[in-house]
Amino acid sequence: GWSGIPAYFYGAYVLGVKPQSDGFRIFHVAPAFHVCSSASGTVPTQHGNIEISWWGADNEFHGKLRHPAAITPKFSEAASTAKWEISQS
Repeated sequence: GWSGIPAYFYGAYVLGVKPQSDGFRIFHVAPAFHVCSSASGTVPTQHGNIEISWWGADNEFHGKLRHPAAITPKFSEAASTAKWEISQS
């Protein structure tokens, strides 16, 4: 059978998007820069989709983050060193 667990782990650990408060009102962004050099995907929430992509190498990462206006991202220390293009949907 099919399971949604791999999709959850991809969003939560590779893309690095996890809820930090109830209902994703605040969400944590901590991409797995050390695991792969790029990743992209969509994480569904009750407020709408969070779209994230990132790429880079040698500790120089860039990313795009689009999220619903009703929710707020909080970046991990590693993620905050990347150059992000952030927009709201």
